[in-house]
Amino acid sequence: MIYTSLKTINHFGALGLGGRFEVAFNYLRTLQAGRDYDLKKVDLIPGEVSATIMINAGRSPDKAPLEYHRRYADIHLCLAGNEQIGWRDDLGHLTPRGPFNDEDDYGLLEESFSQSLILEKGQLVIFFPEETHSPLMGEGTITKVCVKVLVT
Repeated sequence: MIYTSLKTINHFGALGLGGRFEVAFNYLRTLQAGRDYDLKKVDLIPGEVSATIMINAGRSPDKAPLEYHRRYADIHLCLAGNEQIGWRDDLGHLTPRGPFNDEDDYGLLEESFSQSLILEKGQLVIFFPEETHSPLMGEGTITKVCVKVLVT
């Protein structure tokens, strides 16, 4: 997991994350809070990098199940509002809520998060495959983008 702000992604090249992440970061640099967004999914590299802007009411922790992915990393960028994202790092010891959805690359878990962070406007977090997270918690309206980047 990487927790940072949009202002610092210019330094991420030194981390060697690869070209798909650079495509994702270039897209994120083009977004401006406070404008009207097209809420459909955008394929930046079909099958490899996609972005979805969403506007949702924040949900309570009991309505935010832990999820995880096997092939894609998630980049969550807050555009407006405050989003709480729960997480925990012990996937191997958690109970699946049902079968893993291979087509959409996600699984849900019975347990809840053990730690959380807050994303404010301009802040982002990257969850890599098998890093569990519970997004979209908070009060009021949350405007965010989630970029999925193929890693494995």
